[in-house]
Amino acid sequence: MKIIIVGAGVVGSRLANICCEDGHAVVVIEPDHEAATAVAEACDALVLNANITDADIMEQAGADKADSLIATTGDDAKNLMAIVLARDANIDSMVAVVNDQGHRHMFERFGVRVLLEPEDLIAHHLLKLAERERDKEQ
Repeated sequence: MKIIIVGAGVVGSRLANICCEDGHAVVVIEPDHEAATAVAEACDALVLNANITDADIMEQAGADKADSLIATTGDDAKNLMAIVLARDANIDSMVAVVNDQGHRHMFERFGVRVLLEPEDLIAHHLLKLAERERDKEQ
């Protein structure tokens, strides 16, 4: 599967690593030079040190052959821009981190699978793991 990841922060860079390990073709779009370099060194992905708002970035990313776009930046406006561009490129699978719950409806109008507040998801998962361990000990 060909996956475009927008943003190489904590979530995006880890996602890129997982996707590469699983054998997917990965393209990462990241404007910060240091973050782009770090993800390029960590996995076998095409890393474009660019902003999602750059005029021809989706063409450079090969969006016409992409199966999925996942927007992981901490900026909902950039994530939404990525989704609009993915939709224009006829990418069927679109997923985005939504940082402000009040923006959720805007993403869902485009048919986006939404992940709200990843920190809460991780915290809940950790609690469930702790509860399972406690239950095994009893």
